[in-house]
Amino acid sequence: MTIIWLIVVVLVVSGLVWLIDQWIVTPRRLAAGGAPVASSTAEYAGYVFLIACALLFLGLKRSPAYAASVELHPIVVLAAILSTLILVLDFALFAGERAKLEAAQPGSAVAEPVVVGYARVICPASIWMLILNSLGGEDQLKWSIFGIIGFGLVSLYDDWLVGPRRVIAGNAKPRILKLIDALLLGSALSAIWGLFTTEAVDFSLVLAILAVVSGVIWGLDRAIMRRARAALAPGKEPLAEPVWVEYARTFFPIIVIVLAVRSFVFEPFRIPSDSMMPTLQDGDFIFVNKYAYGLRLPVINTKVTEGHAPERGDVIVFRLPSNPRVNYIKRLVGLPGEHVEVRNNLVYINGELQPQERDGVYSGPKDDREQYQDAPLGTELLGAVPHPVMFAHQLPTDYDQVVPAGYYFFMGDNRNNSQDSRFPAQVGFVPEQNLVGRAVRVWLNFRYLNRIGEAIH
Repeated sequence: MTIIWLIVVVLVVSGLVWLIDQWIVTPRRLAAGGAPVASSTAEYAGYVFLIACALLFLGLKRSPAYAASVELHPIVVLAAILSTLILVLDFALFAGERAKLEAAQPGSAVAEPVVVGYARVICPASIWMLILNSLGGEDQLKWSIFGIIGFGLVSLYDDWLVGPRRVIAGNAKPRILKLIDALLLGSALSAIWGLFTTEAVDFSLVLAILAVVSGVIWGLDRAIMRRARAALAPGKEPLAEPVWVEYARTFFPIIVIVLAVRSFVFEPFRIPSDSMMPTLQDGDFIFVNKYAYGLRLPVINTKVTEGHAPERGDVIVFRLPSNPRVNYIKRLVGLPGEHVEVRNNLVYINGELQPQERDGVYSGPKDDREQYQDAPLGTELLGAVPHPVMFAHQLPTDYDQVVPAGYYFFMGDNRNNSQDSRFPAQVGFVPEQNLVGRAVRVWLNFRYLNRIGEAIH
């Protein structure tokens, strides 16, 4: 933790240098007719601040105390406090100083510091996020969506119809509309937050909605609103494209490409538990082959190509039968119609023992003395796939059933610490239409960087 605290000190010092330049040095330079660029010291301090933020994030994610944490509430609270403090200090100490500098130098313009402009957006957005989060669960998600629709329509109406006339008149955007834009941002971030906390993350649906909305905005602007803006300024340079349209035009093709790749080629997933140890670790980010078992259309999940049949031993991501919004990853053990029996951690398929050899004990990298210290390891052969298994210090779960037609039986490689098909109330048999794809490779792990690029067998 010594390195973490050193990074924190560097972050605080560089941030203060940047703030002092923004609040004190730059306004005086502008009032004296200087260039509106930051000094080299402040510029370097800004770079150091950003690098320190990235290093702090990586350091915390690699530490055992924070690696598994996805709690956003403290971060949002911190953002609300810091942005509010910046606005209060600016109003109490520096806004008046900027006004005096402008009065002392007629014709000069001392712009508001960039950090204050950021705070004016972050403060209401983060406070609004905390208010929505206090509703909890699905209510947070519901009211966040209402906020996106309501604030979004107001902002879009202003950008398309009112904003161009205001620009021609030379008027500034009213603060109430800037506040609405900030609340729109807070609603969008809160909706993403709610998707994660309610285990309802359907990124294909989210991307499809974003593609439709951005496409409609871009299309309407090209068909109607662009000509209307040109008519407002005849013979002059065309009015600037509204922010909404600029975002829609920029992100629409990107969203469509990402949606196509995620739906038909590879989709990234994060491993959220220990159930597939030692093959996969909690925190692994993996790629899943989406065309291995046939391509499916996003959202509606209709199969358009067959692909090949799942094979025993494949590591597969599937949608949980009891809650299709949740994705699980396990190893395929039993095929449709097979008799699966598990006795004392030995697997029998149609009465035939699947070869398994004990192979030492677990020694890391996960540090959990109660469950995993010196836990037995082994190598199991499922069909033609040899793979590692481990047996945490918990009681084994026996099982004896026939897999129904059209269904599959899955188990985790961490046999004594895996919620899988052996537990019918939680998982049970998995229907063929719930299969998402075959896991192929680890592409990132913040805590165990040596796992990057590791193939999944």
